[in-house]
Amino acid sequence: MYKFREERGFTLLEVIVVVVIVGVALPSLFILIGNVSYGSFRNKLMNNAVNIASSRLEQVQAFKDENWDWYKTITKFEEDETLADGFTRKTEVEHFEDWESTGYEAYGVTVTVGHQKLDDAYQVTIYLTKYSR
Repeated sequence: MYKFREERGFTLLEVIVVVVIVGVALPSLFILIGNVSYGSFRNKLMNNAVNIASSRLEQVQAFKDENWDWYKTITKFEEDETLADGFTRKTEVEHFEDWESTGYEAYGVTVTVGHQKLDDAYQVTIYLTKYSR
């Protein structure tokens, strides 16, 4: 009568199911890889911004440690800089006669580091006290 031949290959339904699964999985995978890559890039930029700000604060602290009359010329650190790789650094010095009602004269040095590809700039402040009253 009828001879059944051995089946080979895939049915149309199996091919459609595979195409749908791959069509959903691959774009999701590419989006995930893109997000991870962007997050890694952003973290690298932020890490560099932290290092640039820390470097400036170390310069200020070393200046204070080396000069007994540091408070007379501390404002020389105030400047806006354009650095390599698209970074900007702004250093501000603020004088406080009575810092937070403690009786100490102090200077606040604020360093702000930004990058064109970062939404937020990194900002850090150090307070240097002159002496107590």
